[in-house]
Amino acid sequence: FVQKQMPVAYLKYPEDFVCVAANYTLTSATTISVYNYDYYQKVDGDGGCICAYIPDTSVPAKIQVGPCFLPKFAYGPYWVIAAGPSPDNYQWACISGGQPTINTGNGCKTGDGTNGSGLWIFNRKQVAPESDIQMCEEIFQQQGFDTTVMKDVKQQGCNYPDGRYCTN
Repeated sequence: FVQKQMPVAYLKYPEDFVCVAANYTLTSATTISVYNYDYYQKVDGDGGCICAYIPDTSVPAKIQVGPCFLPKFAYGPYWVIAAGPSPDNYQWACISGGQPTINTGNGCKTGDGTNGSGLWIFNRKQVAPESDIQMCEEIFQQQGFDTTVMKDVKQQGCNYPDGRYCTN
């Protein structure tokens, strides 16, 4: 479940940051199926399938994500900057849409287009403990990211259907 995120081209307005989540399912050593939820200001809705892959299995924290109909070279980067609290118990993840290249005066950020953009805090709990959110914010700041670009995602009251996965 997304707890905070930076506005990007496909989700630009913080008022749309309602019930945003994703299920990532490893389907092979290098292929990931992604079911995205974003209900656009509603607590009920549906999602959709996209695809992801791991271009270099020696760096599994750096994946490429995009619509399944596009060739893989057109996918965008999603990098797990940190996850925890431990390698055998992932409850939260700090995700960047690639290398931050824009200095904001408060740190750096990625672009705000479709690819090479975004900053997210994910959690396995629909409403994350504040300590998990703070942990990601601190990690991002230590890495030089500008966390002021992230906005809260409303998760309270969201109704997610169970078991939504893609078969791509």
